[in-house]
Amino acid sequence: MTNGKKMTALGAGLILAGGALAYGIQTGWGQVEIQDLRFTGTDGQLMSAHLYIPRGVSKDHPAPGILAVHGYINSRESQGDFALEFARRGYVVLNLD
Repeated sequence: MTNGKKMTALGAGLILAGGALAYGIQTGWGQVEIQDLRFTGTDGQLMSAHLYIPRGVSKDHPAPGILAVHGYINSRESQGDFALEFARRGYVVLNLD
């Protein structure tokens, strides 16, 4: 195998490993399900949010909820780390945009 092919294989492996690591960190290693929601607000405007649901939470096994709202000039992604940590600790979090 030539040096160029080795570097290409190494680069592809690092990209795949990095993607898997990022996915694991963002979902709490499977502890949290993250749903992307779209819904209509009271004035008819389209709204969006991320819903963080801890593993094991269902209609039969509810959990307390948190409404996470960011400050001015931010987005739902800016609260994502906090929402993920709350979800890891057993809270359902609606992270509104």
